[in-house]
Parts: sequence; structure tokens; C-alpha cells
Amino acid sequence: MGTLRFNLLIPRTVPAGIPTRLFVGVTLDTVLSPFLRGPLEQRDGEFPADVYPIELPEGAGIAIPLPLVGDLEIYEQEGRIVIGCSALIAPAIQLRLGDYVTDKKQEGTRTWLYVRSLLPGESKTLDIAGMGALGIEAV
Repeated sequence: MGTLRFNLLIPRTVPAGIPTRLFVGVTLDTVLSPFLRGPLEQRDGEFPADVYPIELPEGAGIAIPLPLVGDLEIYEQEGRIVIGCSALIAPAIQLRLGDYVTDKKQEGTRTWLYVRSLLPGESKTLDIAGMGALGIEAV
């Protein structure tokens, strides 16, 4: 269907003040660098975040390790985002995405949320079980 282009906003710290890059156990730059379409940006303000401009080719996926709840996966499938996550945090993510979720599948302890295509300029923030929030902005 094509390449997805979006900005992934990751808070610079988790609520305990620990830098997110340390919390996830890997350098996010390493995980995300194959999919960057431009340089990393930083946003300041009430919720400072690193902004990763992502280009996700058809069928590709990203897995962000979250030690307490398992990997958060983001895939491209037929022009839309598919989010794979632990069944523990899936209800919070689905609640936040609301009617953007068009389908949901459960496979063991993993839940797959199928998100309708975002229009350019649309954005959603995903609360990750008290660890902060990820933002997705369509470009």
C-alpha cells in the first residue's frame, strides 16, 4: 500500500525523572535509526519530547522495548498503523485511541490494535501505563 510517514514523539523522561533512553534499556536512536527520514528534533514545553521523523516502509515494523510491560511494536500494514503491545497496557492504549482503532486481535499475551489511516496533521497521544506518553503525528 505504501510507506507511512509520521512523527513519533517520545518523552525525554519517564515520570520518575529517569531519562527515557535509559529506562527502555536500549538507545532509541539505535532502534529507530533505520526508519528515520530526517534528523531528530526536540520539543520543549510542559512535556519535553524527542521527535523522531519516521518513514516506515510497507510491511516494516519497529519494536520499542519497555522492560515492565514488554515491547511496544508499530507496524505498517496496508497503509495503516498496527500497534502490538502487552495485553496489560492494550486497554489504556485502545481507550486513548478511541474510534481510531478499527479492529483488535488477541494472540496469547499480545494484543494487536489496527488503527485507521491518519490524515496529514492528525495526531494522537498514547498513554503508556504511567510511564509517560508516546505521540504519533501524521505528516
